[in-house]
Amino acid sequence: GIYDQNGNMKEAEMEALVHGLPCPEAVLIWEAPLKSQQVSLIKRFGPNVNLGNIAPEETLALQALRCGLRGDTLRLCLDHMAANCRRVSGGEVSSGGNIDADF
Repeated sequence: GIYDQNGNMKEAEMEALVHGLPCPEAVLIWEAPLKSQQVSLIKRFGPNVNLGNIAPEETLALQALRCGLRGDTLRLCLDHMAANCRRVSGGEVSSGGNIDADF
């Protein structure tokens, strides 16, 4: 698997698994019951990564992670927003400026 006995991501195994897949975030569903696993996968594949085995009471917290509303992923969201602001043409932010778009 892609996790060690403590639930930490084994980066080499994960990268070997997705190597050669054109769009792994679209074709794979990752089992990620722990917040640390969810954060690792969101950081690697973006906020629209397919995650499974999420406890029902954790779905809102996961959505907050995806939107960059928690400290774990806030930096990704801010970096995305800054990049979008640099793509200014004619005084308006380009269509990619939506905060809840893929960061």
